[in-house]
Amino acid sequence: MPLFSVLNHISSGYATVAGISFQDTSSMSK
Repeated sequence: MPLFSVLNHISSGYATVAGISFQDTSSMSK
């Protein structure tokens, strides 16, 4: 498996987690 594919997969996972965390934080602040 190419290294770029691994990095892309990991960064996509972090982006998803960060997006969920950001939405949760926004919901609690309201």
